[in-house]
Amino acid sequence: MTAEKKQLTDSKLLNSSIFLCSFIMISLCWSSCQYANIQSITNTCDTSSVQFNKTIQPMMNNHCNSCHGGVSPSGGISLEGYNHVFTYGPAALHAMETGSMPQGAPKIDACSIALFKSWLDAGAPNN
Repeated sequence: MTAEKKQLTDSKLLNSSIFLCSFIMISLCWSSCQYANIQSITNTCDTSSVQFNKTIQPMMNNHCNSCHGGVSPSGGISLEGYNHVFTYGPAALHAMETGSMPQGAPKIDACSIALFKSWLDAGAPNN
């Protein structure tokens, strides 16, 4: 191998190493930021006293009922009123967590999802 080819090979190896190290550092920084965001949400989102009438129904009105309400709800799934939210609650939570709902609108914030999950975990009381 000529000195020129060896220098080119060494240069490619160095570039690959720099790229790999940069990728790892960016990944670590991003994951630590995400962990910090999750921590701040759980520290400021009080899920201890979630009530259907004060928390869950207004959330449904703000995020869901423009499509899943009225006389012709999307997909035949109404989220108006306790009985409907109780029936479709687990599916609604899954749609919120995966970001598949609400369609064409911003994803529901993590605190609202945590509140909804807390309400479901408590047995979805009608309070």
